Amino acid sequence: MSSLETSHPWLKFSIDADRLPRELWVTLGECACLCRQISAAPLPPSAQREIRNLCPTRGIRASLAMAGNGFSEEELSLYLQERSTAAASAEASFREVDNLVMAIIAALRAAIIRGASRVAVTSMKAVNGVILHGVNPEHEFEEGAFRSRYVQVGNREAPPSEACEPLLGMVCEWLNDPAFISGNSSEVIRGIIRASLVHLYLSWIQPFYAGNGRTARIEEFFILVASGVPWLSAILMAEHYLSSPTEYAENIEAAMSPNGDVSPSLLYAAQGLRDKLEEQLGVVRSIQAEAAHVAGSHGFFKDKRSGPDERRKRLAPALADEAEPVPLSAVAALDPRLAAAYREKSQKTLYRDIRALTDLGLISKQDDGIIAKKDHVLSLSAFPEDFVAAWLKRLDLQT
Repeated sequence: MSSLETSHPWLKFSIDADRLPRELWVTLGECACLCRQISAAPLPPSAQREIRNLCPTRGIRASLAMAGNGFSEEELSLYLQERSTAAASAEASFREVDNLVMAIIAALRAAIIRGASRVAVTSMKAVNGVILHGVNPEHEFEEGAFRSRYVQVGNREAPPSEACEPLLGMVCEWLNDPAFISGNSSEVIRGIIRASLVHLYLSWIQPFYAGNGRTARIEEFFILVASGVPWLSAILMAEHYLSSPTEYAENIEAAMSPNGDVSPSLLYAAQGLRDKLEEQLGVVRSIQAEAAHVAGSHGFFKDKRSGPDERRKRLAPALADEAEPVPLSAVAALDPRLAAAYREKSQKTLYRDIRALTDLGLISKQDDGIIAKKDHVLSLSAFPEDFVAAWLKRLDLQT
C-alpha cells in the first residue's frame, strides 16, 4: 500500500477532530438535538402511516434518480404502497426499486433489531449484490464482486482494482475503532462523521463494477440509523445530494489532493441532514398541534349536548384542518355537517360561536380570516419503534 500513499494520498484513514471547523461541530450539535426531539415525538397512528409512506418514497426516488432511474414520486409511491403491476412492461426497472428497498430493510434490521453498528467488507459486498441482483443479467460480472478494471473518480483515477478489498478493510478497521472521535462527542455526532466518511471513501475507492453510489448511501444510512438518527430522516440524505449535484461531486473531488481536507464534505453532509431533520420536526410539530387541538376542543365540550355546543364542537376541528386563515364568509361551508348546522341560522349565530371559541383559546381572528390556535399545544415524548415492522408488512417484502 506504500505506492498508494504517493498516488492516492487522500486515502489517509485518519482525521484530526481538533482541526475540524467550529461550524461543523455546531451543525453536528444541532443534528444531535433535533434527533432527540424527533425520536421522542409521539404521533397518532394515521400520521405515522403518512410519514412512513412519504419519506421512504422520497429517499428511494432520490437515490434511484442519482443512479439514472427517473421514476416520478407518484409512480414510485403507487408501486411501493400497492406493489402495482400497472407498469408490467417496465418490470426490469422496478427490479431496481425492489432491490433498493430490500437493502434498506436489511440495514434497518441490522441497526434497529440486531443493534449492529460496525461496518464490514462482507456487508458492503452483500449490499452491492442485493442492489444489482437481476437488474441486468447480461452483465459480465458478478453482483457484489470487486471490479477488475480501472475507473475514474472525476478527473482522477481510482485506486487499482487489486487494492479495493484491502482498502475497504482499512476503512472498516478505522471507522470501527472505539477510539474514533472519542472524547465528549455523542454517539449521534460520532455516527454522522463515520457515515459521511464511509460514503466519501467508498466514492473514492469505487470498489464494485456498478452500484457504488447506492452502496455508499446504504452504508451511510446504516451508520446513521445505528447511531440514533431517525431512519425516516436518514433515508432523505439522497434527496439532499440530488438537490445539489454539483456541490455533491465537488465535495467528493475537492479532498482528492495531497493536502485535501474532508471538512467541507463533512459540513456539506451535516448541513443536509440538519435541514432534513428540521423539516421533519416541523411536520411532527404540525401534526401534534393539530391532534392536540382537536382533542382539546372535544375536551372543552365533553358532556355538553346543547345546540350551540354541538355546532362549536364541529366548528373547532374543522378550522384545525385548515392550514391558512378561513374567510368568515367560508367558515360555515368547511364541511357538509357544519353547513347543515348553520343553514337555518343567522350570521349572528356564527359570530357568537366564533366568539365563544375565541374566548376558549381554540381559535383566533386575523385580518384575513379565522384560524385555529395550535402553537400552545406541543409536546414531545416517546416515539414508537414498531413502525419499521409496520412498513415491512405493508410492502409485503418480508425476507
